[in-house]
Amino acid sequence: MSEKVLARVLYNTSELPNNSKIELEPATLEGFSRSALIDEDYPAVIAKSGEHVNGILVRNLSKDQVITLDKFEGDEYERQQVEIAVKNSGVTELVNCYIWVHDLERLKGVDWDYNEFLRARLDSYIESEMQDM
Repeated sequence: MSEKVLARVLYNTSELPNNSKIELEPATLEGFSRSALIDEDYPAVIAKSGEHVNGILVRNLSKDQVITLDKFEGDEYERQQVEIAVKNSGVTELVNCYIWVHDLERLKGVDWDYNEFLRARLDSYIESEMQDM
């Protein structure tokens, strides 16, 4: 999840507040891929041997913030415990990750491009998909 989307979901702002306790660190999830979905701007993280997902580890979430994220992710995803490698330290950690548990027929069969999302679709996604948050 991009920092802008996280800020919108948790704080209804465009950036994380300066006083937020949340910390973000680059991390890698092995044995999974991030697939594009048909007619959606967001991806599905699914188990896939030999693949990996580069993402962001979000630290210091409150219980209420986790509940808010659960609601945002909805029933298409399930929060599951996975092992990730924190890029800056190389340490592995058990963390929660939202894994796609919905209809696999919605997968496009191609990787979801995070950088393309940030460049071309992030602002419109926040304006249109997240307007009621």
